[in-house]
Amino acid sequence: MSRLPRRYIQTLKSARSEMLLVQMTRPAAAPDATVSPPTCESDAEKNEAVQNTATTPVPEAETCSKSPAKSPLTPLDVIIEELKGCREQWLKAQSQLDHSVTKAKELEGQVAKLRAASEADAQHLREMMDKQASLQQRLELKDKEIEDLKKKLVDLDEQMSCVEAELPRGAVMAAFHALGVLKSHLPDLDVGILSKGYACTPAEAQALADQVRPIVEPFVQRLGLSEIPKTMPYTKGMQIEVSKLEDDSVVAWLPAVVAKTIWKNNLLVEYTVSKSDGIALSEEIVDVKHVRPCPPQASAIHFCINDEVEAFRGGGWWLGVITDVHPELKYTFKPAHLGVEVQLSQKLLRLRCDWVDGQWKQESQNTLKAKFKQGAKVEVSSDDEGFHGAWFEATVLKSAGSKFVVEYATLKADDETKPLTEAVESRHIRPPPPHIPVVDGFKLLDEVDAFCNDAWWVGVVSKVISNQKYMVYFKRWREELEFEHGQLRLHCDWMGGRWMRAAPALEM
Repeated sequence: MSRLPRRYIQTLKSARSEMLLVQMTRPAAAPDATVSPPTCESDAEKNEAVQNTATTPVPEAETCSKSPAKSPLTPLDVIIEELKGCREQWLKAQSQLDHSVTKAKELEGQVAKLRAASEADAQHLREMMDKQASLQQRLELKDKEIEDLKKKLVDLDEQMSCVEAELPRGAVMAAFHALGVLKSHLPDLDVGILSKGYACTPAEAQALADQVRPIVEPFVQRLGLSEIPKTMPYTKGMQIEVSKLEDDSVVAWLPAVVAKTIWKNNLLVEYTVSKSDGIALSEEIVDVKHVRPCPPQASAIHFCINDEVEAFRGGGWWLGVITDVHPELKYTFKPAHLGVEVQLSQKLLRLRCDWVDGQWKQESQNTLKAKFKQGAKVEVSSDDEGFHGAWFEATVLKSAGSKFVVEYATLKADDETKPLTEAVESRHIRPPPPHIPVVDGFKLLDEVDAFCNDAWWVGVVSKVISNQKYMVYFKRWREELEFEHGQLRLHCDWMGGRWMRAAPALEM
């Protein structure tokens, strides 16, 4: 416990001395036979009591026991009471001081947190200012580049103005020269007809071209030029393939897009992939005779040895032949222009198609002729109304000339007791399609065959209900039905003695 201030101790000592002096001068009371005389403290004990009041509560002054009357408060008692009040005030002040110290420590913690947050904000602000300065520098560089480009544009505009100023004179000179050449070779040519074509409607221009064509064609043939086509078969944005020639022979077809049609029979094309030599050609001018449309997206289920195919390698479709068949739909491919054989997967191969007279032909293919023997399982189609597109399962009983006698697996005769038997033409019969496993279920828009009403009908998956249930839309009937997984199969077409199915777009 803290000690009392020195001034209080001095006051207490002075008051104690005054009390002793008063007691010494007070007359003694008459002794009482029944009451024992009071026992008074010695001076040493009194001095020790005065010293102890500094650390312990001061007790009331001892008096003789059983005083006949209560003595009045002495100055010492008053001082003691004041000291008690001072001590209580001091304890309260000490408690408030301790509370203030605790509060000060809490405030110091909060100040430290605020200081740390302020430093973090300052760091973030410095970073943002650095970024802003960097962006400002980049903007200044961009502004400089823009100014340079503006100056270049001004220069180009001036050059273009000069060229445009010279164009009319050059065009007139070229026109007069061309007319002179034509007139010298074609005396029967009416130059006035050509002048009429400068301002006329498309129909009038076509009529003038038809009028001039008989006169111009002999001259064009004499010069060894190809005839100018009446209409350009390829338009801007059309997907095409451009031939790659070696020794005047086509060895590959490169995918491209028509960027622009050019005068006469030329096209400006943009290649979608790089050429085989690794050089990426963004644009090239080609003659229409070296261009063809993209072939139909179909691929064989299985290829055979000696099949003439096209293999996608080095950014193009290379002509070649299948020399060997391997498991897991892999084949050995031999390019037509090289002797190096490579092994490729089925998705990189397609049957060779030739673009002849505006039509696709596969006459050069090693097509297979179907031979159906007795007991062979087949599928049969019909031209009867309501059965177009349906294929019925059947068994070949025998051949009858160009027809086959088959017994249907699901159709019954008129008596409903025996299977229906009839003779069908060879064009209505095909072998069962190969089994193509569908592990992860059918996908939306998959072309499938659905088994319904005793036959397989072609349709499209219009909704995937679950891995085992699907909605199939039949375009011919404009009808949508629900089927189980086991009632569906991937659709294939029997073409040229082989099974074909729609091929997905090649990933390039």
